[in-house]
Amino acid sequence: MQHLKKTLGLILACLLVFSVIPVSLVSAYNVGDIVEYGRYPQTLITDSVRSEQFLGILENAQAAAVQRAADNARTVLNAKYNNANIYYDLIKGNPSLTEISDTFYSQLQQAQSVRAYADATYTQLNEAIAQLEEALQNAMAAVAAIDESVNASFTPDAAYVPLAPTIWKSYGYSGGTGDRYDGLMTSSDYMMYYDFTHGTETYRAVRFTSYRPYYVGYTAGNDKLRTYQDDNNYNPDQVYFFHYEPLKWRVINPSTGLILCDSIIDAQPYASVVFASGGKYFSDSTAKNLANDYKNSTIHKWIIRDFFDTAFTRAQQSSIPTTLISFNDGTTASERVFLPSISDVSNENYGFGKANVRDGARKASGTDYAKCQGLYKSTDSRNANFAPWWLRDSDSNSAKAMCVSYDGKVENESATVDLNYVGIRPACYVNNLVSESELCKFCGKKHGDSFFQRIIAFFHRIFAFIRRTDINMG
Repeated sequence: MQHLKKTLGLILACLLVFSVIPVSLVSAYNVGDIVEYGRYPQTLITDSVRSEQFLGILENAQAAAVQRAADNARTVLNAKYNNANIYYDLIKGNPSLTEISDTFYSQLQQAQSVRAYADATYTQLNEAIAQLEEALQNAMAAVAAIDESVNASFTPDAAYVPLAPTIWKSYGYSGGTGDRYDGLMTSSDYMMYYDFTHGTETYRAVRFTSYRPYYVGYTAGNDKLRTYQDDNNYNPDQVYFFHYEPLKWRVINPSTGLILCDSIIDAQPYASVVFASGGKYFSDSTAKNLANDYKNSTIHKWIIRDFFDTAFTRAQQSSIPTTLISFNDGTTASERVFLPSISDVSNENYGFGKANVRDGARKASGTDYAKCQGLYKSTDSRNANFAPWWLRDSDSNSAKAMCVSYDGKVENESATVDLNYVGIRPACYVNNLVSESELCKFCGKKHGDSFFQRIIAFFHRIFAFIRRTDINMG
């Protein structure tokens, strides 16, 4: 009996030792595993019934936005009218100001007729506000020339900032004169979006009045030969609805929590302004920053602001640590989200091949939303639907930045920074890749799915139970 107890004790001791050792080598995830973190508009809603329903939601939301803006304008008009009346009372009894006060009174009457009109439109209300402000400023200037002391006893209202009578927000995408490198690109409102919630789900509506061209410097218009939106079956003057869905990330370094977006989730230019001077290319006409300088690039600002704020809740943002990344000039900065580097996507430990080979692990396709933004997708039979995506490394040519081609090769010739059709696959580090429910209560690690790991998990549950019982009894 004593011999049996010793044998069982030895077996349990061995199981304990061998179960702990391999688990300590098992990370929460393996290279190539997919995790979900954050949300982003991705899949196009193609159901016609749902689309009609969403159009009704937009129509109601737009009507409500116009009403709110009109109500706000009426409130401002009433306040400014009352304030202007106070000023009028200050000058109407002064004989030397009779002509000014008569003109001012006439303008007050015009404003009164609009504010008394119950069905005055947003435009009419704002025009009345503008006329009243102009009248008051003119009157104060004229009075100052005659009697400065009158103005001293009056404090005008603060400047009026109109409330936009629309639900739509502009992407602010840039367009140019047709010259790719003249630096005259300016943002406009030809492409807009609106986020809304229906039930428990969130959606993004997108519309555009002109095609987004290949190059930032081209003029936005209806030239189908200069856009990939048309190739992707997206056209002007229509509304498209996209479902906000969990972002899928590929784990490329389990030990550090480094993850890379599994799909191309958007398409943006590396630089929205490109100015050629002296054989080099800059991101503005002052020729201060090179066009492919990631630190000062449009794409850098987009990924740390637009993407970060859209994709993650505040709680999720707090779980994304800052990490030092290097810039083209050799400096570093702490970033939360970033474009991956050449070294990231050619690291064999991360599951990738060498940079100069066509690597299937680097190939990526774009979401419906990215295609709506103008993403190029290959029509090559071997690489159908795969698309290029940006890296943060620069090229020796200041008009170019590095990217991964649709065939999975890191482009040696790279791509010009003014391309609107190159995709984005963000990268970041995440602290809590594993939820608490996935962790073993005994060793604090996540077990694998192999037969051996399942046996280990079984005994760890027993050991955790014994430890918990001992604690409770103690």
